[in-house]
Amino acid sequence: MNHINNPLLGRQIGETYKWLCFLNYICLKSDKSFASRLDDIQYLLETVSSNKDRDISETAGWWERYYENKDCNEYATNLIKNIRNAGRENRFNLSPHKRKSLSFYFAEFRGLAISLRSARDSAEHHVSQGESRDLFISLYGAVALRIFEISKLLGSLVEEIALSNPDEVARFQLRIVTASESEIEHYKELSQIALAPISTLLPTDYRREDSIDESARAITDLLDESEGRIREQYEALREEILVGMDKSRQEIINAMNQLSASPQRIAPQDNEDTSRFVNNSAESRETPLSRDQLFSELLDLRGKIYSDMASKFDGFEHWHNILQKPIIAEICRSGCQTYESVKELPGFRSRIIQGNNSYALKEQERGYAQSIDQILSRLERV
Repeated sequence: MNHINNPLLGRQIGETYKWLCFLNYICLKSDKSFASRLDDIQYLLETVSSNKDRDISETAGWWERYYENKDCNEYATNLIKNIRNAGRENRFNLSPHKRKSLSFYFAEFRGLAISLRSARDSAEHHVSQGESRDLFISLYGAVALRIFEISKLLGSLVEEIALSNPDEVARFQLRIVTASESEIEHYKELSQIALAPISTLLPTDYRREDSIDESARAITDLLDESEGRIREQYEALREEILVGMDKSRQEIINAMNQLSASPQRIAPQDNEDTSRFVNNSAESRETPLSRDQLFSELLDLRGKIYSDMASKFDGFEHWHNILQKPIIAEICRSGCQTYESVKELPGFRSRIIQGNNSYALKEQERGYAQSIDQILSRLERV
């Protein structure tokens, strides 16, 4: 099934996802509420940019959900929604009609990519297509050609936006690549499809009722899947609410205990209680962290660093942060134990020392190097 799973198709699906991330960076850059987390999108963009000859099973999977770990995952529907909801200050510099076309094209592309991935998995696992094998080949060959067509439509729009955002283009070394006409012609030969009406390829015993039944089953499956996702989201939200309620309840109980305690009662125990508090704090600091937990702790500190530095320096951006997400990911991969070892990482040197000329580096180190050391010292040793 080379017409479904091949480097040309996999590369184009990954390339278009890269554009989706780039446009998200552009439109979210003007959103002040997202400023400290803008390198979340930068990290995705940098990671997927090296998508040469990726298997369609991977690149098409990004269109459903990009997942690296619990702190680095994103649904493509959210990325498309960001483009759809982008305000006038989004820096797209497109007419309203073209801006609306962006989200429609991306939404269609997402559906086609996921569909092709399912077809690829079906073919690779030798799932029988029955007597409709020829129809299967023809249909998904046509889907693939539509992928290339939408890529060209999107490519011209993305290029128009890129021309009005040269700084970001240079920052990410953006290149807009689509399949050439010769490649598409070769693809048509590869897929061996005749661009004839689909009706001529239908089985001789095809009945319209069969199509209705299949559609009904597809709708039922979709409803079941949607119900499952809603239940998962409900359970996650319920758990979050319960945790918040327990935390609030405990805070209220602690406050009431403090109010009801008399000075005479707590005076004899003051030293003992203080000692116990110090010991508990020390134990908390010594609690080992898994790599996922380390990632979360450093992300929390990233936000504090950004808020602090942005309030002191008007020109402070997310890429100046010594704990931007790409650096955090490198820390977790390398297992750094101290901030001094973090400074020796290739990513830190290229991003902070070379790329940023150490902008606000001393101020960040003065305020947060010790905090980073404390967090890194808790990494669980395997």
